Amino acid sequence: MAPQGILVKVIQVNAWLGHLMYPLFELLEQEDPDVVCLQEILSNEKRNPLFESFSIQQRLSEKFAYHYFSPTYKFPAFGEQVGMGNLILSKHPLSNQRTHFVSGKFEESQTISNYVLNIRNAQLCTVDIAGSTFTMVNHHGFHDLDPAGTAESLACMQKLIDELKQVRGPIIMCGDFNVQPDSAAIQAIHSQLPLKNLTTEYGLETTLSPIFRVKDIQVSADYIFVSPEIHVSNFQASDRIVSDHKALILECTL
Repeated sequence: MAPQGILVKVIQVNAWLGHLMYPLFELLEQEDPDVVCLQEILSNEKRNPLFESFSIQQRLSEKFAYHYFSPTYKFPAFGEQVGMGNLILSKHPLSNQRTHFVSGKFEESQTISNYVLNIRNAQLCTVDIAGSTFTMVNHHGFHDLDPAGTAESLACMQKLIDELKQVRGPIIMCGDFNVQPDSAAIQAIHSQLPLKNLTTEYGLETTLSPIFRVKDIQVSADYIFVSPEIHVSNFQASDRIVSDHKALILECTL
């Protein structure tokens, strides 16, 4: 059995394509998390001084010893191919990295004429902190205009649930799931997996920041789930504006 009492801090945030990447950098520097899960991350090895956010994946990865990027697609821009997808950052070693697509497949070159909506994946990997391990899951959920979700959003979530049923040991799952807590997709997690939903357990009324494009909307779409082996000491949604979504901060022990 893994030793007990290992402290872990995890941050979850939809990075909003890096529109506010410098406030995001400041948050991560001050909070000093062990692991960060991000969605809507752009990636390009050749930095563009006019569009710095195109290389936010590279900028973030410089700040952490270990990183794992899973693009959903690439698009052409200024003679380069820019990736977009999910990113896990960690101070600690990662292993068993795998990417599970729940909607569509990776597209090498998205353009306006051939754009494929709602390509979605989930990242899974093992994090090793001083000999204690857990599975980290990072997911950007199927998006529909209705926060209650659709049959398709439920079907995509079921694919992720089926994958997680095969995982053994502690789990921390983060993401912008794009559905509200009473949606069928979230209820499917509750009914099929032994995970605690911290967003609902701690009564977060909204995980959207004040600059979200739809004003006066109170919806929780971002989540951190933990398995029973994870002992939560603190969980909150940060009020610092680093995106159009709030950053969720989890402090726990393994």
